[in-house]
Amino acid sequence: MTFPPEKICSRCQQSKPLDDFHKDKNGKYGRVAKCKTCIQEERGSTPMKKKPPVQPGNKWCIHCQRELSLDYFARDQRASDGRVTRCLDCESKAHGYKTRRAYLREIPQDLPPNARYCLACQQIKPIDEFGIQHKPHGDFYRRQCNSCRQIEAKKRYVDNPEYFQNYRNQPARKEKLRIYSKNYYTQNRPRLLVSFRIWKQNNKDTYRAGVQKGRDKNPEGYKRLRVVLAARRRARLRSLPSTLTSAEFQYALDYFDNCCAVCGREPDNDFVLAADHWRSVASGGGTTADNIIPLCHSRKAGSFGGCNNRKGAKDGEKWVRLAFPHLADEILEEIDLYFLTINR
Repeated sequence: MTFPPEKICSRCQQSKPLDDFHKDKNGKYGRVAKCKTCIQEERGSTPMKKKPPVQPGNKWCIHCQRELSLDYFARDQRASDGRVTRCLDCESKAHGYKTRRAYLREIPQDLPPNARYCLACQQIKPIDEFGIQHKPHGDFYRRQCNSCRQIEAKKRYVDNPEYFQNYRNQPARKEKLRIYSKNYYTQNRPRLLVSFRIWKQNNKDTYRAGVQKGRDKNPEGYKRLRVVLAARRRARLRSLPSTLTSAEFQYALDYFDNCCAVCGREPDNDFVLAADHWRSVASGGGTTADNIIPLCHSRKAGSFGGCNNRKGAKDGEKWVRLAFPHLADEILEEIDLYFLTINR
């Protein structure tokens, strides 16, 4: 199809050659309606500078005005030369992230084996400190280490508390989390119990504060829990020997001079003497004279002040060595002597 050599500009109403109009396959004569000069005047910009000639295998970046290798330009099938007009560095600055090639250029060349370079802290760390990112075309190690990702996640949480609160309160999210937690606990119960015991031993104050907070938040639920735990304890006791008499426990009180067998505290308005299973019920210890000793127990509900409160379901000997390391041998010798007198 042949077109006339000139066209009238819709803005300046002048007849100009077709080369003074940008191409447009949908426009009249295959050109836009306004000439190049009018378009430049509307935009308020000067005419674009012509790109200087470049060497074969290179390309000119229109943003930073540099001649770089084609490897510094991302691929673009729509472009005439198959590359975008801005280099990778300019693309990273424009979009606020580092492209893969820009990231690869920052990695040191002499990385040791089984190590990876963290883009955030700019340190070389073992590859085990990097998480794995699952993608359709394969699994890859992340560019940031786990520590940097945790810091970034905490910052996002602090900056957007309402968003995360609303997300957690969604019914579907709660149900999904409940099912996942239940299945995870079922599959890893032995390991989780051991980890919890270690954490509880090293963070007693935090654990007590959490227990007190839960008790204040839901007192009725805590009472029901205590009833359930007591019922479970009684069920265990039914399958264990339970032959302790009042006379036998009174003998234990007289043997220890009506004081706590471990710390020597006397009963008062704040503490009483409780019949403690030296070998806990959970460990198979029965309610018999050779397994019961008097230990001080706080009258205040939920207190951890008395020896009976603090010992809980722990093994007696191990607990004494942890709670009274300097007096453990003397205390255990006296308790063993009492059990010897009972077994005669």
